[in-house]
Amino acid sequence: MNRQLFYPTLCLLLPALAQAQLTDRNGGLPFRYTHNQLQFRLFAPNAKEVRLAGWDIVSYTGNARSGEKSFPGIPLRKDSAGTWTVTLPNMDPNPYQYFYWVDGVRTLDPGNRNTLTTYQQPFSVAEVTRPGKPAFWQRQAVPHGTVHHLTYFSQVLQTERPLVVYTPPGYETGRALYPVLYLLHGAGEIAGSWIEAGKANQIADNLIAQGRARPCLIVMPLGHPDGLDGRVDSNLLAGPHRFSWMEKELLENIIPLTERKFRARRDQRYRALAGLSMGAAQTTYIGLRHPNLFDYIGIFSAGDKNLRGNHAGFMSDPAKANRELKLLFLGVGDRDRVGHTPGEGESGIYHQCKNMSEQLSASGIRHRLRILPETDHTWYAWRRLLHDDFLPALWK
Repeated sequence: MNRQLFYPTLCLLLPALAQAQLTDRNGGLPFRYTHNQLQFRLFAPNAKEVRLAGWDIVSYTGNARSGEKSFPGIPLRKDSAGTWTVTLPNMDPNPYQYFYWVDGVRTLDPGNRNTLTTYQQPFSVAEVTRPGKPAFWQRQAVPHGTVHHLTYFSQVLQTERPLVVYTPPGYETGRALYPVLYLLHGAGEIAGSWIEAGKANQIADNLIAQGRARPCLIVMPLGHPDGLDGRVDSNLLAGPHRFSWMEKELLENIIPLTERKFRARRDQRYRALAGLSMGAAQTTYIGLRHPNLFDYIGIFSAGDKNLRGNHAGFMSDPAKANRELKLLFLGVGDRDRVGHTPGEGESGIYHQCKNMSEQLSASGIRHRLRILPETDHTWYAWRRLLHDDFLPALWK
């Protein structure tokens, strides 16, 4: 029987002064959404300054962009009753990750029970929906799959590690074998991030119900080398071992475990590999080194500007690459400048991804490129790329 892994809700312990300033008195509503305006409210009568922060919020509102200096947060205004508010215009329905700076102290929203655990620090989440018009990432009135939280022992890393697996509707009552998408998260995230932040299970449920995606397993491992004990080998984080450990982990542990524990198809035609940011870099490293193992590769918000040097074998035989891969997909937001170096001109992930596409085209290797307009390095891009482009293209 599989042991289930539970991610505990993290609490931020505030200094005594700041803690005394905060209560959960917020009129019962930590945020309000009307007519595309999103208002945040925090009752903190003794605070001197409150700012709304979190990459989701500041990037979506245009207050900050990746590759630029950090933004201190959006200021709130205090009324005579001690409630601080800010209203943001032109906000589409989305799950928005956020937190507050209260007199310089980082804190979750005490009036909001919806929190998100990450590899770094937790966030409050304002899940904004529009009544009567469910979003593509939202839970809808369709058959639902099951999300399994497992723990396994890694022979590669010699530690216990989490694994999250989505099985599609009808899996428990049938005998069919299913294709598998191995889906990798980004830096600072955890194995469950594609479910909790990315809504991958709900996206899959909705696409399957619409007949736009084939039922499949989605396997989501932890992309950092430390395990449940928090141990990390610094030699695995940089240099030549930066991605090779994940290659071994996927090929020697995760794929065999998936094929033992679940009814998974076991041949290349029914395997896909995709990831975002760090996970996309891992996908590039693993997928282009093993095109004989995966028919579909998805690279979200990453790029390799030296494909010929880093993947000489793959690039040297375009006919073989086109024969082995049914889909090589690249997707990125046009505002994504993560990794930008001042003075280098066109640098950062957007330019790296475009450059990667140009290298593939010059070599005659078939691929697809999607550039999302007015989009940065955020979950808005990755949910959209999974829903619009990658899942619907698999196993057709």
